[in-house]
Amino acid sequence: DVDPAIPTIQDTLGYHWASQITSHAAMERYLHALAAAAPDRVRLVRYGASYENRGLYYLAITSPRNFQRLDEIRTSNLKLADPRRTPSPACSGSAAACSSWPSAS
Repeated sequence: DVDPAIPTIQDTLGYHWASQITSHAAMERYLHALAAAAPDRVRLVRYGASYENRGLYYLAITSPRNFQRLDEIRTSNLKLADPRRTPSPACSGSAAACSSWPSAS
């Protein structure tokens, strides 16, 4: 189901997804609109800047229940990433959340 409270690219930028090239500034506007529309499900974090001083962000989107546990989920994922901290048997059946890091420059 689509939540009408969540803005689309069309709502925010005035054109449909993939119908034209989106500038970095326009994408920032859309990311901020998403974060503002769903503060119980979305966390937008600026983690740095490009060599052109453009903001670099990651956007966490999850259920309201998981949103309350984001720091716990992050800690759990960090443990899984280091085999010295979490041996293989402990990883099977793990309750850690799945994450994805799509990136473009």
